[in-house]
Amino acid sequence: RLFKELEVRNRDLTQTLEQQTATSEILRVISGSPTDVQPVFDTIVERARRVCEADSASLLTYDGALVHMGAMSDQTNREQAHALHAAYPMPATRGHASGRAILTGHAVSIPDVREDQEYALADLRDTVGLRTLLSVPMIRSGQPIGAITMQRWGTPRPFSAKQVALLETFAEQAVIAIENTRLFKELEVRNRDLTVTLEQQTATSEILRVISSSPTDVQPVFDTIALSTKRLCDAEFCHIFRFDGKLLHFVGHHGLPS
Repeated sequence: RLFKELEVRNRDLTQTLEQQTATSEILRVISGSPTDVQPVFDTIVERARRVCEADSASLLTYDGALVHMGAMSDQTNREQAHALHAAYPMPATRGHASGRAILTGHAVSIPDVREDQEYALADLRDTVGLRTLLSVPMIRSGQPIGAITMQRWGTPRPFSAKQVALLETFAEQAVIAIENTRLFKELEVRNRDLTVTLEQQTATSEILRVISSSPTDVQPVFDTIALSTKRLCDAEFCHIFRFDGKLLHFVGHHGLPS
């Protein structure tokens, strides 16, 4: 009896350690990839598949109408991998586990797809050999933005409540990664806009300074304008011309060789 209790406890501790290790790995990838969510998606599906003891795992994104394949765990069977990829994008409907999770906002467990009256992807089911499915929605600000789906092939093997809870944690981490990437990109854009604005204001101030310091000679002003314009517009050359009513006169430049 004690030996069996020890076996159970060791197994539970091993599973807990695996789960914590997987969570730590995902968080590490999130922090190391602030502008690209793909490495996070790839890590999540591989860790989730292993910890949930699934045959395959998929992370799907949802754009409000269609479900897209975001990442899929490595498949040993190329035919199965091709069939899964080829099925997307598809509408979010109750005819498949991911669509059902997205529409309901709750975890969807299908112990045996052959016994599920609503499951509509018979061709995919038969090609891949799907039997048991578990899908958990990814929710951001109350709105579904995707789902993580576990598949088991061949023989029906329902997922445990602990595995459902764990997959929900992975879904939360996926949402964190998506939100981090969005915020980071918005910050990059804002910083870039602020930098451009500052450069423009600095250039304008410099030109006004030259104008005030050279009231009798316009050439230094032209030269400063050409220099600032070339830099701000990320150009190779800048030419300045004056028009006397009939002819154009080349009066300033920056970047041209002698």
